[in-house]
Amino acid sequence: MTKQLIRACKIIHQENPRYFAGVTAQQFMTAIRPANVLFFSARVINELSGARNTNAIMLYAALAVGLSFLFSAVSSVIAKRMKVSDNAMHFNFYALKSAAFCEMDYIHAENPKTQETLHDLAAKMNSSGNGLMAVHWNLPRLIGGILGSVISLFLLAGMFGNAGHVTFRQGLFYLCNEIDIKKAQ
Repeated sequence: MTKQLIRACKIIHQENPRYFAGVTAQQFMTAIRPANVLFFSARVINELSGARNTNAIMLYAALAVGLSFLFSAVSSVIAKRMKVSDNAMHFNFYALKSAAFCEMDYIHAENPKTQETLHDLAAKMNSSGNGLMAVHWNLPRLIGGILGSVISLFLLAGMFGNAGHVTFRQGLFYLCNEIDIKKAQ
């Protein structure tokens, strides 16, 4: 099974070298949007419970909305590009299937066992098994789940203790932490 998965990933990469990068970027943008809103909502709540600086509250609210829009726009652009490349890749998958069919021994084409094997291959190719199409369609969900879990762990680490700022400083939220540090000085 692992060998088949690796082979399928190699074929997908061969057909579209930017597929994995595009899927990862799109899933990252999808996973980071809720984290963005949670992060800035926590900042607003901290500001409301502390100094109640309206400028900081407006800044956090504007950054939450602006970054959410930016992440949505980038995700949408990536999704459109991925859809175009998916259509081309599907054509190539069917071309691979046609090439394999042309290499078949035609003496046995009418054999019921051969027909059954061809139907099984068609079913696996059309996302009901573990063919190329199934790997192609399930990979974004897998990557999205992994990225969502990692981002959730970063948020969870930031909730407990003061070390959370160090964690977020390494990522996307570096800008916001720098704004807070400069305000404190």
